[in-house]
Amino acid sequence: MFIKGSRYRSLPESSPVDAAGERLQGKNLREIPPPLDGPFRHTVFEGDRLDLVSFKYYGDPTKWWQIADGNPQEPFPVDLLDRSPLVKERFVLGNPNFETRLRNLVIQLSGIGQVSQPLVSSFDDAKPVDPDFIETKLIVKYPPAPATHQTIVDRIESPAIGFNFLRAFAWTEPPDPNTLEAFTFDDQATRNGWRNMLASLVSIGVLKLASTIAESSLDLIYNSAVTSRQSIVTVIQSQGFTLQPATTVFPTVGSKIVIPPYQTP
Repeated sequence: MFIKGSRYRSLPESSPVDAAGERLQGKNLREIPPPLDGPFRHTVFEGDRLDLVSFKYYGDPTKWWQIADGNPQEPFPVDLLDRSPLVKERFVLGNPNFETRLRNLVIQLSGIGQVSQPLVSSFDDAKPVDPDFIETKLIVKYPPAPATHQTIVDRIESPAIGFNFLRAFAWTEPPDPNTLEAFTFDDQATRNGWRNMLASLVSIGVLKLASTIAESSLDLIYNSAVTSRQSIVTVIQSQGFTLQPATTVFPTVGSKIVIPPYQTP
C-alpha cells in the first residue's frame, strides 16, 4: 500500500514466480530519469536535511526524492548533504620511503645500462606507467652478458633497496645487439605497512573503510565526535605514508547540489 502522491503508487504491477514457485504481487522498478539541471543550485550548509531543503524550494518536504534524482553522483540521498558528525573522506597516499628507494635503484641500474619505464598509450600519446609498491616494472637496456641479469636482480633485492624480485622478460630488437629486459618487482615492506595501517584504522573506530591499494587511496567513514581526523592522519603517517593533494572530504560543506525543476507525480 502506498500513500497518496507516492512516486511508486502509479508504477505498473507485476507478479513474478519466486524460487518456491509462489507468485507474489509487486511493483516494477522505478526508472530514474536523466537528471535535469535546475535553474539554481543549493549550497550545502552544516546540518542540512534533505526534507527541509525540499520544503525550502518546493514547499513540500516529501519531494526530497526529486532532489536525489537530480543528483545521482551519490548512491544514497543522505550522502548529498553534510552528515556531521559522520565524515566521509578519501585519502590519497604516497610513500616517500618507497619513492626514495626506487630513485636510488634507478641510479644504481643506470651504471649497468639504460633504464626506462614501460609506456601506456592514451588518446594523444604514450606516457610512462606510474610506479607503485604493488608492482613496478623497469626496463634495462644493456650489452649482452650472462651475468648481468643476476647483477640487476641482486641490486633490486639488496638490503639498501629492499624490493622483492618477481619476474623478468628479455628480448632484442635487431639490428641493435643490446639486450632489453623488463624487471618486475614489488615492495613487501610497504605492502605490510598498508595492511598494518588498515588494521590500526579499524582499531581506532573508523566505521567503514574501502581500500583501493592499486590507486593508493582509502575511502573512510568515521564519526568525528569519536575518532578525530588527526588520529587517522597519525596512523597513516606511522606506517610511512603521507597525504597527497588529491585527498578530499565529500560532500563538503559549501559544495553545491542541483535543485531540479519541480515535477508533478
